[in-house]
Amino acid sequence: MPQKNNIPAMLQQALGAQKSGNIALAEETCRKIIIIDDNQPDALQFLGLICRNTGRLDEGEALMRRSLNAAPNQPHVWNNLGNLLRAKGEADSAVDCYNKAIAINPEYTDAYMNRGLALFDGNDFEAALTDFKNISDRTANNLPAINMIGSCLREMGQLEKAEEAFGSILSLKPDHVGALNNLGLTYKLSNRLEDALSMFEKALAIAPSVPELNYNTGNVLFELGRLDDAISAFERTIAIKTDYLEAHKTLNMIYWQHGMSDKHLVSYLNTMRSTPNSLPIRHQYADELILHDRMEEAFSVLEEALRVFGEDYKTYALLAHAVRADKNPEKAGEYFKKSLKLKSDELGTLLDFSRLLILHKDYKQALELLDRAEKLNPDNQQTIAYQGVCWDQTDDPRGSWLNDMEFVRPFHIEAPEGYDSVEEFNKDLKAALLKMHTAKNQPIEQTLRGGTQTPGGLLKKPVKEIQLARKAFEKAFHKYISELPLDPTHPLLRRRSENFSISGSWSVRLAGEGFHINHVHPDGWLSSCYYVDVPEVVSDEEQKQGWIKFGETSMYMGERETINKIYKPEAGLLVIFPSYMYHGTIPFQSKEFRLTLPMDVVPN
Repeated sequence: MPQKNNIPAMLQQALGAQKSGNIALAEETCRKIIIIDDNQPDALQFLGLICRNTGRLDEGEALMRRSLNAAPNQPHVWNNLGNLLRAKGEADSAVDCYNKAIAINPEYTDAYMNRGLALFDGNDFEAALTDFKNISDRTANNLPAINMIGSCLREMGQLEKAEEAFGSILSLKPDHVGALNNLGLTYKLSNRLEDALSMFEKALAIAPSVPELNYNTGNVLFELGRLDDAISAFERTIAIKTDYLEAHKTLNMIYWQHGMSDKHLVSYLNTMRSTPNSLPIRHQYADELILHDRMEEAFSVLEEALRVFGEDYKTYALLAHAVRADKNPEKAGEYFKKSLKLKSDELGTLLDFSRLLILHKDYKQALELLDRAEKLNPDNQQTIAYQGVCWDQTDDPRGSWLNDMEFVRPFHIEAPEGYDSVEEFNKDLKAALLKMHTAKNQPIEQTLRGGTQTPGGLLKKPVKEIQLARKAFEKAFHKYISELPLDPTHPLLRRRSENFSISGSWSVRLAGEGFHINHVHPDGWLSSCYYVDVPEVVSDEEQKQGWIKFGETSMYMGERETINKIYKPEAGLLVIFPSYMYHGTIPFQSKEFRLTLPMDVVPN
């Protein structure tokens, strides 16, 4: 049997095998070393890297931690463990590992770079920027660091400075694909769509097989109204990377909204045949089927996923929906419990299970789950909304404290500069918005029923009428916020800030018989609806067709539901309310349509 003095030679053999591409031999050699010495740190971390690179992340993590238990002062292993945790989506834990690597070796540039990337993944852009600037200051013309400096500045809304950073890279290396791509994304945020397209096309001429470039090109082409070209770009993306989830989602959204039913969801079936080992593509396909109320098909896909891939938290969570949770609550509850047993901190599952418990009057257990959800994200508006429902249903005074209808306020905007009246302005705004309503069907994942919706980011568009509307809306929001009371314990009031950003904006063209299912805006803080044009039937004070209502949930709880406030739509009216408040639209019967411009804001 080999002795410990053979280990150095065996490590060299494993390294040589890895360099020559013989990964199986490298792994076999490392496992032989561990049999000789189960605490050999180099073999453990090398085997951990092999596991990571072959997709066995949990095993890789365990091996690296064993290596560090045997020899804690290994900065490169802390760095590699951080990279593995980043790949698992655990950005905070990855940062802790990079911190340990840097504490051992303060000159470890790779650890600073990787920590910056993990902070970027976790949306801590200011801290990430500090790391990237540190690297750039210490190493001249470090293009990866400068590229990430630009990316941080872009995410922080400093678009001109971001453009300068990417431009400085391109002045040194005009064919830098990453900088071309990032400059294109920055131009897109500035709504310079033609300039963005130019950057993506330059990058594609250099690297045509990069899936992200094709996907970003497709998004810009779609916003430019070049539908066929956008579809081709998304199809190329999937041809290059068959399980590119965002490309599948966007492509099928286009097929659905533009009436191409013969192609809708076909990309998933093709990918499941060509890439049978992709669990995420099965999950997303099942999710799409559930959205379209094709529950039996979804259940079949998920059952097969369990057989092929084994237990997975997301498979169980989706199965809970596929069995029709409202009609089979016991079975759905079993699936939710299995999901949370595998991943106890999954926010979506906690919220979905809470909803099921609320439906069946188990408010105590629902609130326990919501308490866990609140710890994960205290500002998630759906969590707050469900808490409010539980409090209302149990006569807890926090219900009326949270859902105080005084927080719902109407504003009549003033006529923008250059217009004699709001009516005159709305006529031009209506014409501008209708040009953007090119879809035939509503987005299936949204609450809209019987109408069309424009893509997000509407108020960023450099259209005169839209920018005038934005100024008027922002003025109303400033007034609303300035009149809010102070209460550091209240989910709405504790975030009070005069400094806010528009996080979402779109337009809805609601046809006769159309309505909005009662809903909240999970990622907002304050939400609003501006009425551009309304049908004549809304003037009926008795039937209240097309009116906006507050308080009634989307859970169809019968006599437990209450409408707490209702407003009659008027062209020129902006209604502002907390994003966690349930709101919806009473259907209307008319050949006329109802045109609105909703938006969300969040405090900076």
